Amino acid sequence: MFLPLDFRRVILVALLCWCVCAPTGAIGQSAQARKDSLLELRRTIDEFKARILWADSARDAREACRQRIMLAPLVKRAEALDLYQAAAQIADTAELVEGEELRAREALVELYRTANDWRQAFAETERVNVLKEEQRASESASFHAESESLRTAASAQSDSLQALLTAERDRSRTEVADAEAHAGRWQLIAILSGALWMFAVAYVLSRFRRTDKRTRAELTALRTELAALKAPQNRFREPVAPVAPPPVEEPVAAPPLPALPDPATVDEALIALFRKRAPERLATLRDARGRGDQEKVLRVLHTLKPQLLAIDEAGAGARCIRLLTEGATADLAAWNSDLDQLERTIEYLLR
Repeated sequence: MFLPLDFRRVILVALLCWCVCAPTGAIGQSAQARKDSLLELRRTIDEFKARILWADSARDAREACRQRIMLAPLVKRAEALDLYQAAAQIADTAELVEGEELRAREALVELYRTANDWRQAFAETERVNVLKEEQRASESASFHAESESLRTAASAQSDSLQALLTAERDRSRTEVADAEAHAGRWQLIAILSGALWMFAVAYVLSRFRRTDKRTRAELTALRTELAALKAPQNRFREPVAPVAPPPVEEPVAAPPLPALPDPATVDEALIALFRKRAPERLATLRDARGRGDQEKVLRVLHTLKPQLLAIDEAGAGARCIRLLTEGATADLAAWNSDLDQLERTIEYLLR
């Protein structure tokens, strides 16, 4: 496909115009960019100078040195030399220790080498070496001081830990001693408790043996008495009809005496035991009544109750229970009457 001749001419002319105008536009753009860059650099330099003036007026030596060192690479060589020398002089005068003078001197060495001023470069190199030696000495002294401080702190901490360890060891020893003393006391208490328990057991056993011996002796005596009681003349006599009292002007009605229990229904050993102990208890009962010791009377009744219930449950046993009933002494006359009747019954049973 072929384009018309007129159209091709138009395209050729357009290409020629573009080839002629393009370099001119690029050159114009490059010049504008350089101009903008120079303006930006000028503004930056002005800002640094303003900061230098502010630092000088505020007598801030450190900030004045830094701003001069930062401005020097942006200006010409002569002005850069003045800035570096001023920064070095200010740092030396103010005795700054953060390396501002060293950086200024090193920059001066490079400027003098570039300018082939070897004498000044050598002199500044000497100053740089001296500053480096001073910096190393300062760093060494600082490191030594810091090491000494750390060693002192470590020593103090070690002493503190040693004192703490000693205190803890003493406390542990005290606790162990207290625990041993406490254990010794408990051991002594346990030994004494065991000894007391063994003594109590031995005492109970000895009492039991004595009681057993006494019981055996009583049983032997009862068997002997029982053998003697088996004779016909020692058995319970048949009930005898009560004899009427002689007539008096005012006869007093006496309570009827109980009938003797059937010997066949009562254990002979129990009867023998009752005959052996009842007289003494009856005498004790009468003595307590004579002294008005009602508690003693009740205790004696308690000792008589089992045998009376076994021998004469419906008569003497029932009366003994009635006398021991709670509140029985409220009616003292009736209570004393029952007690009199009980004494008569016991006397009658002992015949």
